[in-house]
Amino acid sequence: MITDEKYIAERDRRLALLNKLIEDTKVDALLFTGTAQQAYQVATKYVCGYQLTTRRNFIFMKPGEMPRLVVHTAGQHYHARRVSWLPEDCIYGGQMLERVLEWIKELKLSHPRLGMYDTAELPISIYDAIRETGAEIVDITKEFTVARQPKSDFEIELIKQASELAIASFEHVVKIAEVGMSDRQLVGAGEGYLRAHGAEDTLILSRAEYPHSFISRPGEYKMERDSVFLYSAEVAGPFGYWTQAIRPIFFSKDCQPEVRRILSIICEAEAAGAEAMKIGNTVADVAKAIEKVVADRNCKTGIWSGHGMGHDLGDGVDIGNMNDMEIVPNMILTLHPSVLSDKDGFLFGNTWRATPNGAELLTPQYYNEYEIDELKELVRYK
Repeated sequence: MITDEKYIAERDRRLALLNKLIEDTKVDALLFTGTAQQAYQVATKYVCGYQLTTRRNFIFMKPGEMPRLVVHTAGQHYHARRVSWLPEDCIYGGQMLERVLEWIKELKLSHPRLGMYDTAELPISIYDAIRETGAEIVDITKEFTVARQPKSDFEIELIKQASELAIASFEHVVKIAEVGMSDRQLVGAGEGYLRAHGAEDTLILSRAEYPHSFISRPGEYKMERDSVFLYSAEVAGPFGYWTQAIRPIFFSKDCQPEVRRILSIICEAEAAGAEAMKIGNTVADVAKAIEKVVADRNCKTGIWSGHGMGHDLGDGVDIGNMNDMEIVPNMILTLHPSVLSDKDGFLFGNTWRATPNGAELLTPQYYNEYEIDELKELVRYK
């Protein structure tokens, strides 16, 4: 069990948040479940501080009590007791669903209301088993997502550390990048650097060949003098906190003129989105500000223009023009407008923090430097 005072203080802050959530949503208990997949374990990971390696887990919490975590394997049970901030006697292994059903029955209510997160992803077998106890499943996805958005100082510091790690991995890629290397080699170098320097999880995607519209898993495309390589680093740093930075490398001066034109539009659109990240505005306001710039330049945006960041990839927040979630202090958003012209497309992005004085850029490095020779000179001594 983690016993560091700052971690325990953060745990207790979250328990207070969860107890208020129980009260506000009028549920009798919380039941969260997640899988060992990026963006699908935010609820359980947020409560217990333990990141799954395989399979599924469950969190059960009664009002005013310490949450209970149940995992499947003996190895998970061992590691969860070692790295979670929950007391060891609140961590269980073995038959997960059976144990959860017993905990529901312990409530001694004929129709207990169970607050659950992301019920659309709940397997039907688990849904049916819970309903057979007489319990009512109450979807509290929006309420829980909103409650998590004002990040604590503890969380902000971890996101900043993750952001520094993401940028450092880009610097490492710049140092080794040469004509003739494949995008798989470059991404592999970035991933290796991140793991070697403390990243808990990564999603490194790239794009280096026409059309440049969307990032994907790397392949065997070999860099040429007229290539542009797009490096997208989504990184979970210390204690699993996520960030993202997307950076291009142009392999020669004046190559890819259409991509350069699109990139200038993206930067203008991102600036407009950051300007709209005012306290009291909505996520939709941010998306609309981005979309207006892009439309005014006779281009199109992708389906959405970014997402939240926090204790899991995306933090449950998509930046779209229908999202009415309010911008609050210390909310974290990654803005990465995907912009398409009638000839090509491109992507660029950064992680931002909402403050009363405007949006703070957490990944400011190499924001305006794209040429390989210029970048190599800048990172030479780092």
